[in-house]
Amino acid sequence: MKFKYTHTNGKKGQEEILGFVLIILLVVVAGVILLAMQLNKPAEDIKSIEARNLLEATLAYTTDCAVRYVPEYSSVKDLIGNCYSGYDCSNLNKGSCMVLNDTLNNLLSSGLEKEFESGKINSYSFDIKGEDNSTIISLSKGNCAKSLAYGAYQPLDTNNGKVNLFFKLCYSNLSNQA
Repeated sequence: MKFKYTHTNGKKGQEEILGFVLIILLVVVAGVILLAMQLNKPAEDIKSIEARNLLEATLAYTTDCAVRYVPEYSSVKDLIGNCYSGYDCSNLNKGSCMVLNDTLNNLLSSGLEKEFESGKINSYSFDIKGEDNSTIISLSKGNCAKSLAYGAYQPLDTNNGKVNLFFKLCYSNLSNQA
């Protein structure tokens, strides 16, 4: 079997290289567009993430309440379930709802103190509602009127049913924010 060599003046190779270059250019342009979209995320997304992170950190905080025995202290997340179920803090001789209310007030006041002083945040609200939408705990500070509000929502399963957490931060002036 004989192979016959034909000379094509390299045009086929040039066409393949040109096609490859076009594909690379399309990928680069798409990458630049995606990068520009990522860098230009609206402040709303960032602020909602801040609210979400603060809510998650609050839920993980360990309280002074021990429902069963010391040193089995409840996290805020556990204390919400204990409050919804009507348990008391045996080591403090107080109801878990009272301890939860005090703990959340202290956490939010101290955690947001600098933001209030700097004027970054002018109000917040934290609501815990039962399955039937009854209010278990409702905390707020400041007035959210004429502000940009961003929030976080977290459903939470407890032994006594589901509760819903609503946390809202109101920012006074987003142009000063990073």
